[in-house]
Amino acid sequence: MSTMLSIAWEPEIRGLLTVIIAVVALCGSVYLILATNVGARLGLLVALAGLSGWMVMMGVIWMTYGIGLKGNEPSWKPAHPFTVVRDVALLPQAEVLVNSVKISEGASPVEAATAGAKALQEENWKVLPTDDKGRG
Repeated sequence: MSTMLSIAWEPEIRGLLTVIIAVVALCGSVYLILATNVGARLGLLVALAGLSGWMVMMGVIWMTYGIGLKGNEPSWKPAHPFTVVRDVALLPQAEVLVNSVKISEGASPVEAATAGAKALQEENWKVLPTDDKGRG
């Protein structure tokens, strides 16, 4: 039990064990499949040849580019921010509106939404089309 606790609390041991288990599992599984099909010695030679070929190919690619295998270039695409303010009285506090919206105390949610929409249009906000999939 103390051995298991030491592995749980030592990230270096855990990392080393992860690498060893991964190498044994991946290379060992390839070797076992080859050994059952072509024999133990030839399977080992074919597995080592494949591993060596992979290492040489990675070495040449890293030497050529200096950065390893290249994937897609990262890019930044600006996205329009989404804000969800459900209470019309909080729109000025969220800096969506400059002026505050006056809503009566007993107003229904529909009346409050209508007043908020009117205030947004007065401050030159554009109404988005309802078929815009990005906005729901």
